[in-house]
Amino acid sequence: MDHFRYRNSVKVISYLDMGFSLLVILSTILASIAVFALTFHEQGFHEFRALFSKRNSKFELGRLFAIIWILSFTFNILQFFAACALLSGTDLVEEEDSKSIQKCRFWQMTSIFLFLVIILLVALHPIPILIGFALGEFVFRAVGIYLVGQFVGELEEESNLNSSSAQLCYYDPEIDPTEFEQDVQEF
Repeated sequence: MDHFRYRNSVKVISYLDMGFSLLVILSTILASIAVFALTFHEQGFHEFRALFSKRNSKFELGRLFAIIWILSFTFNILQFFAACALLSGTDLVEEEDSKSIQKCRFWQMTSIFLFLVIILLVALHPIPILIGFALGEFVFRAVGIYLVGQFVGELEEESNLNSSSAQLCYYDPEIDPTEFEQDVQEF
């Protein structure tokens, strides 16, 4: 039986995070394909050229779309890899507790960073759908960070127990080490 209470919860968090980030990555790619397909349609070709002409205000809209696409894609790729690291951190054996702790802490820091970026976006553009997305993300990240923190606590406790049980000997300056060497030789 698994002696880590939060391991399965953390696995569910990582699967949900990977699934959601893949969904957003695929949506971003499909939306981009749709935008480019529409712009290269008969009438859309002229609009596409006008979109990137510097004399037109549509250029700013095109640049904004490109920046949003790049940021969305980058953040979701980062979120996906952090979720993969979290999942691999739950599957390591006990001898690799420090690696598991590092991978879980990486997910926690990445989640905090991504959530702060979402808060910044909501503060700059308070659109109702973005506010709803931010609230859902807040609940998911808060629960995830708590559960991962509990799992890391269990890993640290296990790591401390393993390291303290391995150090059964202690140094006493009152005892002459040569006495032990003689006792060992006699034994």
